[in-house]
Amino acid sequence: MIFSTNSAGCLTYLSEDWERLTGQSLARAADFGWAEAVHPEDRALTRSVVATAIAAQSEFSVRYRVLRPDGTPVWVVGGGVPARRLHDDVFQGFIGSVGTVSAAREEPPVAGGRIGRFLAPLYADQSYGNDLEQLAGQLLTFNALHPAVTLERKPVSLVFALAEVGHSLAGLQRFRFGTQPH
Repeated sequence: MIFSTNSAGCLTYLSEDWERLTGQSLARAADFGWAEAVHPEDRALTRSVVATAIAAQSEFSVRYRVLRPDGTPVWVVGGGVPARRLHDDVFQGFIGSVGTVSAAREEPPVAGGRIGRFLAPLYADQSYGNDLEQLAGQLLTFNALHPAVTLERKPVSLVFALAEVGHSLAGLQRFRFGTQPH
């Protein structure tokens, strides 16, 4: 699942798969409503990691549980990278992904987070609802798989592509987040 945010961290796009996974409507997930779908034991940690990343305008990764519509927890891994305007390097928000953790892992997942590095959900099940989501997933994977591509040394083309894809995704949203009641 792909998401994008504005500079305050509020969602501007969220894949429809979120609703299928959690039962939470996209309108309810708006702003920071998505945290309501996070397992209560992981909610504070997840919100803290995201809040720290927003304040630092830094890449982040977080592993946590969400609740399916029937209340069953499922592990996910997610994170984002900053999207910046090319001409003046102004932080525009994040573009990121969330995927369910594959049951094939040898060790049971543990909730946790990391600031300063986006780790691709390589062991997560990913699906993409449209071509822009697939492009975002590929760009995010490229970002994560190349350790030399740190925030300070990112190719300008990658920074620009991430920002443009996030902006384009926000334009696809069927409704504007924040305009419907939560």
